[in-house]
Amino acid sequence: MTAALLGFLCGIFGFGIFLIAQIAIFRLCPEIKRSHVLVRGIAATLAASILTAALPQAPAYAVIVLRETFAIMTVGCLFVLYVPFFYTVHTSLSIESLILLKARGGCVPLTELMARFASLELFEARLRTMVESGYLIQSDEQYTLTPRAQRMALIFGWVKSIWKLGSGG
Repeated sequence: MTAALLGFLCGIFGFGIFLIAQIAIFRLCPEIKRSHVLVRGIAATLAASILTAALPQAPAYAVIVLRETFAIMTVGCLFVLYVPFFYTVHTSLSIESLILLKARGGCVPLTELMARFASLELFEARLRTMVESGYLIQSDEQYTLTPRAQRMALIFGWVKSIWKLGSGG
């Protein structure tokens, strides 16, 4: 087996373990911060993949480095593909609307959709999530952007202006 293939397989195996562990953690601890699980999980996955790639005997140090490099690249690429998918499923109101409609036989009154997806409770839940994630600071009834959120707003505002997306969520 080539060094590249072994590194790739170590990365695939490590990422598979990460996915299984993430699902188990989310099911057992529904109140846990999902972003922390993602960050800590991927760090552990990278470390485990590097160690796993280094374990088999190798004729030279360069072969070990090559296997580890392929393991890191594989985990990194899978993570870059996975995170947008995860957050789309986790936070998309469109997906949640489709699931609700499917559960109700494909037909839900507009008033019920508006009450569920355009309500004050939903808006407040979004603000709480942004506070918990470190994007906003709440002081009584006022919210302030953190420096991290200011950078994100600047970057995404720039991207939206390039794509001419305008306002919207």
